Amino acid sequence: MVQAMTIQANVNGGASVPELTQQVLQSANYIRAGSDLILQTGDGQEIVVDGYFHSNPPPALIADNGSSLSGDTVSLLAGPGPVQLAQAGGASEGVATAEQIGEVKALSGTATAQRTDGSQVELKIGTPVFQGDVVAVSQDGKLGITFEDGAVFSLSNGGTMVLDEMVYSAGGSSNKMLFTLVKGALGLVTGEIAGTGGVEVNTPAAVLAIRGTTVIAFELPESAQNDPGLSGFSEFIMCVECANGPFEALVPNAPPILVDDGNNTAVIVAAGGGQD
Repeated sequence: MVQAMTIQANVNGGASVPELTQQVLQSANYIRAGSDLILQTGDGQEIVVDGYFHSNPPPALIADNGSSLSGDTVSLLAGPGPVQLAQAGGASEGVATAEQIGEVKALSGTATAQRTDGSQVELKIGTPVFQGDVVAVSQDGKLGITFEDGAVFSLSNGGTMVLDEMVYSAGGSSNKMLFTLVKGALGLVTGEIAGTGGVEVNTPAAVLAIRGTTVIAFELPESAQNDPGLSGFSEFIMCVECANGPFEALVPNAPPILVDDGNNTAVIVAAGGGQD
């Protein structure tokens, strides 16, 4: 039997939900029910945030440890209402008012995109992606997307990513890219926006602002996997490129750990990316 608890949202600030863990924040199924937000967990429980969508935009959703997702991101995760499934390339892909910002270039395993109208699309190589899409890949899969400015993103480890916003004009000075990694692992090679505007990747635990060309690997290098300081971590690991090859792993609530694999790489990893 489904167990539900109802929480009153504080729309004057972040909607802080003490009963909401970071794992649920990352892995729950987000549902819009009128003005309420319902979070369905893998074990059959529901958290109902009463009146969450009364304000526009809604407040940030804050878990018990302070990790959070913005109201705009939560709105995209929840969609507008009931969800339907569309085949890639079909007539109903929920993109009537959305702007194409990229295209699937590589795929192993399975992947989907939730469009802004709530419809679900099975992604294939060549499928377009649009601003506002929520893309997800299977635990054993890897999804590669090339964006209009030449940036290349790789999503893996059962990842979910929200393509919040992209503004791009070739040679423009106010370009920007804003995405949210909800869970999983994300790798990227930045394109023109990183040099003429700004690239920002949000996670529930931190924000990575990228300027200039940075390569981000979609899984930890072997040297990091074997580092005892990284064993058993329960938060996000943010690895930010250093000047001459090494990069610094920033673990929330822990001292920085330097990892040197000899490459100019960086990595964003969400712990428990494939958990439900």
